Amino acid sequence: MKSYKDILSSKISWCANISSPASSPITIYESLRVFGEKYKGDLKRARDIYEEEGHGSESYKKIKAALPCFIYGGVCPAGSNPNDGNLKPSSLITIDIDQHDNEGVDLDFYREEILKMKGVVGVYKSLSGKGLWILLLVKFPDKTREHYKYFARLLKQKFGLNVDEQCKNLSRKSVLGYNPHCQDSTNL
Repeated sequence: MKSYKDILSSKISWCANISSPASSPITIYESLRVFGEKYKGDLKRARDIYEEEGHGSESYKKIKAALPCFIYGGVCPAGSNPNDGNLKPSSLITIDIDQHDNEGVDLDFYREEILKMKGVVGVYKSLSGKGLWILLLVKFPDKTREHYKYFARLLKQKFGLNVDEQCKNLSRKSVLGYNPHCQDSTNL
């Protein structure tokens, strides 16, 4: 199993925004700590807009689309759009748990329990602050979909949580959420 230091220093791709091609690779540490700090004002503003106007508002969609995105699944060539075929795997996947797929469930209640699960590197709040996303270390990067399905079933069986089925590809772009107490929401 990789050490946390190795995980943090793993390279991943990132994009300036949701529609941009990949830029030069960065470390996972940079994605979580450096970008989080650099964009905290925008991230907090996005959460405030979500609270005031809701998920479907044009203001929320616009700010979300303008924020940097990270491909925790690995590295693709700079200047290209990430897809599962051009990605060199990082041994990590992200799993989204959206509030609208878990109506009436206090997802914050499960953060610490999910964090204790084998392979979980971190549990973070989504951009809206209502959902969660999980950074999961996988043993066999060529079996990403199988890992995803297994962990989704485990979350359903253990906690009754539904995961976002649309987010199972390795090359998924993830928008960083506002996590001011990142040390409290990760076991890194």
